Amino acid sequence: MLDALQRLSGGVVEWADDGATAIVTGSAGRLRVPDEPLFLGNAGTAARFLTTVCTLAERPADGPAWIRLTGNRRMHERPIGPLVDALRRNG
Repeated sequence: MLDALQRLSGGVVEWADDGATAIVTGSAGRLRVPDEPLFLGNAGTAARFLTTVCTLAERPADGPAWIRLTGNRRMHERPIGPLVDALRRNG
């Protein structure tokens, strides 16, 4: 999830205390559509959170117009339709 947030230009993550502490510097909410799909493995919670976050990303005039979230085979079997329907209803 942290990698995906960085690829959305949502911030920079640095590690301290031998990897025990994550220091996140945000980008003031300015998210961008990445050039490549965001692979989330089997992280269902991250997929649901990032599906909502991705609706806030700015679409560049000369870049991709959509964001593809993907994961492992099991992730493709998990339901996400109700969340997508709710996001569509809310614009």
